Amino acid sequence: WQAGDRSTPHLDHAENEIQRLDRIIADMLSLTRLEAKLPDRMDAPVNLLDLVNERITDLRSHSENVTLRIEHDGANLIEVLGQRPLLARALDNLLSNAVKYGGTPPEIDLRICRSGQEVALTIRDNGRGVPPAEMGRLFRIYFRASNTRGIDGQGLGLAIVERIVRAHGGRCSAENSAQ
Repeated sequence: WQAGDRSTPHLDHAENEIQRLDRIIADMLSLTRLEAKLPDRMDAPVNLLDLVNERITDLRSHSENVTLRIEHDGANLIEVLGQRPLLARALDNLLSNAVKYGGTPPEIDLRICRSGQEVALTIRDNGRGVPPAEMGRLFRIYFRASNTRGIDGQGLGLAIVERIVRAHGGRCSAENSAQ
């Protein structure tokens, strides 16, 4: 290969496809592990605020024109018990979806609040939402809403989020916001 070689666009395309396939394989492995209940140690203290700030910093490093607002109840420490890497993966998937399916440019509101022993994390974007008849299938493996045609994805991200949250004793829900 030499500089100026006409094969460069083909090599770039091949590299992008390899990266896409690598993400799909990683997603499938994560999903398989979660389905097999392999994450056995779910008792490490995780500061959710620190984790959210870390994942947002990472998001901002590779996403342009994203408006992101964070709201929390003022506590410096909102701690949960679990596996930090799994929780990071869930946050990454949620934030990535908010960027991918949000409006143009994406505007994301993230809210964290504690109520007794429970912690609620809410992410709201300015996207078109999901057709109401399809909302109940949103966390199923391979499900893609009918209004997402032409947007890259395999229907694994929210299924992984749901399994991670369930493995941590939580639950997921989604709803369209009133525009």
